[in-house]
Amino acid sequence: MRKKIGDSNNTDIWWDPWLAEVPLCRWPTFIDCGELMKYGRVKKLTVGDAWNLEAIKRCFGEDLIEKIEVIQVYKEGGKDSWIWTANESANISVKSAYWHLKEKETLKDETSVD
Repeated sequence: MRKKIGDSNNTDIWWDPWLAEVPLCRWPTFIDCGELMKYGRVKKLTVGDAWNLEAIKRCFGEDLIEKIEVIQVYKEGGKDSWIWTANESANISVKSAYWHLKEKETLKDETSVD
């Protein structure tokens, strides 16, 4: 699960999973932390219903910029909300949660060292 960006008021850049299922504070990546901390909320990285590319370029490297640019900002959709990223519909069901966890379990078993 990750945050779906609506009005972007309730999503912390650093602590909330808005770019992927893991918050940026847990990514092993190169981010200008000092610059990023000046912004605080994702709202400060947007202008209207689009990303503020100048601000994003000051904080992130090219790989992350590409990931951010494909995330839709839904200002007219209301507040930020959670979306299920394990299927295309973004809707969670018991079935999709089961298969998602089953897949993770299989991957874990395949990569474990005996």
